[in-house]
Amino acid sequence: MSVGWITVILVLIALLNVASNITYLAAVTRDLFAFARDRGLPFSTWLGTIDRKRIIPVHAAMFSQVVACLLALIYIGSPLAFYAITSLGAVALLQCYSLSIGCLLWRRLTYPETLPPAKFSLGIWGIPINIAAVIYGFWAMFWACWPQTTPVTAGGFNWASPIFVLCLIIAGVYFVFKAKTEYVGPVTEVEGRKEHFR
Repeated sequence: MSVGWITVILVLIALLNVASNITYLAAVTRDLFAFARDRGLPFSTWLGTIDRKRIIPVHAAMFSQVVACLLALIYIGSPLAFYAITSLGAVALLQCYSLSIGCLLWRRLTYPETLPPAKFSLGIWGIPINIAAVIYGFWAMFWACWPQTTPVTAGGFNWASPIFVLCLIIAGVYFVFKAKTEYVGPVTEVEGRKEHFR
């Protein structure tokens, strides 16, 4: 393949990355705003503010952009730290998916009448697929915490597991001392479902 074609392909990939990053940033901003609106984050009042002119959560958008830039700059200082953070993201996503699907599965098995009607249903295959998803998610999360090479050195160690545990401890402490009294999840606002979540 010629240098010209390689350049064209790289430019297309770069444009696709830019376009997809805009949608990722919008999604992160929306999630951050929604969680801040429900007072589930530090500085929720500031993060949950909507600009009256533009009708968007400007503070949440700015915060998301700054954090994304700072995370990208980490690679310049230490590729090891950057890899630790990206592997932490993979472990955290697997944990989040597994727990949320697991909670839905538990609710489907124990109190199916409390679930709202679904717009899309897998029917009889829903529960087996959810079980497989939870098992696979925890299995993948377990293996994502292991180092990729032996012998294990500081440079080859997978820092995702200790950083993940540290994040869980910080989140737990924040919840116990602050968010427990302030956070009101969106589930309690679902019409007719409030009595199930006390």
